[in-house]
Amino acid sequence: MNKSLMDALRRYMRNECSTREADEVEKWMLLNLTSSKADAIFEQLFAELPVEEDDLRKERTRERLNRFIDASLDSQRLARRRMWQRGFRVLRYAAVVALGVLCLHLYHRLGETSTWHEVYASYGETERVVLPDSSIIWLHADSRLLYPERFGTRTRQIYVSGEIYADIARDPRHPFVVASNGSTVRVLGTEFNLRSYGDNDQIEVTLVEGSVALHVPTVKGTKSCRLTPGDVVRVDRGTGTLEQYRIDPSDYVSWKDQRALYFINRPFGEIVEELQRSFDVTISVQDRSLLETNYLATFVNGETLDEILTALNGDGSMEITREGDQYVIRAAAHE
Repeated sequence: MNKSLMDALRRYMRNECSTREADEVEKWMLLNLTSSKADAIFEQLFAELPVEEDDLRKERTRERLNRFIDASLDSQRLARRRMWQRGFRVLRYAAVVALGVLCLHLYHRLGETSTWHEVYASYGETERVVLPDSSIIWLHADSRLLYPERFGTRTRQIYVSGEIYADIARDPRHPFVVASNGSTVRVLGTEFNLRSYGDNDQIEVTLVEGSVALHVPTVKGTKSCRLTPGDVVRVDRGTGTLEQYRIDPSDYVSWKDQRALYFINRPFGEIVEELQRSFDVTISVQDRSLLETNYLATFVNGETLDEILTALNGDGSMEITREGDQYVIRAAAHE
């Protein structure tokens, strides 16, 4: 998570945010509360809160906070198409405290007029959503979309964590904005793919049709660029690097219609994360040296996970075994 957003979260907890900044923080929290990176963030924020640790450890306090959260959500009518799989009641109490503060802010700032819908595509699944303006969003596995019942009078804005394919209805008077983990994609009417998971510093945009402008805050300042059809832009928020490729986008984004996977100069660690999402399995890589190897690979014929792992191991650098309900990958022993 970049420093500016972390500072904004601190200001938010102290009720010192501007209206615009508070809105961005609220949406980030709603989209990222259940991510692994959010756990550590809320643990840190929790340590800074002026509360008594002993009381918060007690079960009755945790239950009281859960009841407060439920009541707050009902008050501001935040509708969800699908409840987050892990749910509020299994979040660590640090995250629960943060969500309680969030709900209180939402209740006072948004009132009875704001109704938001959340859609979550779980591991091994995809979802298709039609927005109020007839735009269509496809969600890849382990992806979350937050959108309003009605768009505003100036822009059409949604919030995303994960990977989506978007077919945006053209409306020059109302630009479409996708906000994701501090980054924004601005469009008028176009088709594009966005990959931006909350626990990964990289954001990737692939443009199929039209034109989009990408703005990504990084440790080296905001990286901005405009894409043309066939462009793939990947920005690393942690290092500030920007990479750009040219591809056939119709193939690259075919996951929305069939189980297809494209890895363009992707490190094995990221590939493992995507395979876990797509196949709903656990893959344990025992040797960290394997994680940084980059691959260029395409799988479009409905290959099984075993077939994909075998293909990626074409040079024999890995030993792949299945132990119970998980795959275990080790570096191959050299004779």
